Amino acid sequence: MATPGKMNLSIFNLLVILSLTTATWNTNDYLKREHSLVKPFQGAGMNIPLWDFLGTTMVTSNYIRLTPDRQSTQGAIWNSVPCRVKNWELHVQFKVHGSGKSLFGDGFVHQHPYISAMVNNGTMNYDHDRDGTHTELAGCSSLFRNKDYDTYLAIRYEGSTSKLKVSMDIDGKNGWTECFTVDGVRLPLGYYFGVSAATGQLADNHDIMSLKLYELDVPETEGDKPFTGLPEADFFASPRDHVEDPKGGFMSGGGGGGWSGIKIFFVILLVIIGIIVCGAVAYVIFNRDDPSKRKRFY
Repeated sequence: MATPGKMNLSIFNLLVILSLTTATWNTNDYLKREHSLVKPFQGAGMNIPLWDFLGTTMVTSNYIRLTPDRQSTQGAIWNSVPCRVKNWELHVQFKVHGSGKSLFGDGFVHQHPYISAMVNNGTMNYDHDRDGTHTELAGCSSLFRNKDYDTYLAIRYEGSTSKLKVSMDIDGKNGWTECFTVDGVRLPLGYYFGVSAATGQLADNHDIMSLKLYELDVPETEGDKPFTGLPEADFFASPRDHVEDPKGGFMSGGGGGGWSGIKIFFVILLVIIGIIVCGAVAYVIFNRDDPSKRKRFY
């Protein structure tokens, strides 16, 4: 969910190849509190200072729920303070859970558990029907749903080297597993951080436990200036094969074999016409065979 005038760095729609290397957490860098959310959340229920809420977002003292386990909902939180940090790392503690066994909401990530990254300058849209395959920088699969413990995402951006790296901790081992690293990503200063989620035919609770932004201590080269253009990337991944959404009922929309609204309208119309025709035929047959209905001319 994008907000006008704000670069969409939506964490779970962030189109942020699978590596098996791990590393321990590094929290020695400087925490930027104006871009962070740590429980217990003050102002629970209505708002939190420096953050804006949209849609179905609900704040409690221990978590922020972007969407409930209910169909057709969407929620988001946006930091109201522009980011002036050139090199940063964002840690997201989150939980995706619901009553379903294996399928889940389609805004946080799509129906199959996949983390992907996208750089947008305001001219592109995330194509949910194609799982964002045409605007993806890179991605990896990640089975983070319905864990008994909290799961974590780390997004590291080094503006000095134009490098973006995404890692996950979904095993409860307090260590990062690299999802991907991509070079040639250039982001200007002054953008806003946000997290969004949405549900469609399928649903889940999408909860945020914390957001922590760290300013990195990265060596600077002499004469190195911040990037001032529109967000851009040198590399885009080849489009992945589209994974069809699970087929719903025969009247459900979308690409899973469902019927559109106009098809349903014409089917209902034909059924009504059929009932009228059958009624008319039955009336004629009834009157023809009933002697009491015949006219007498004597």
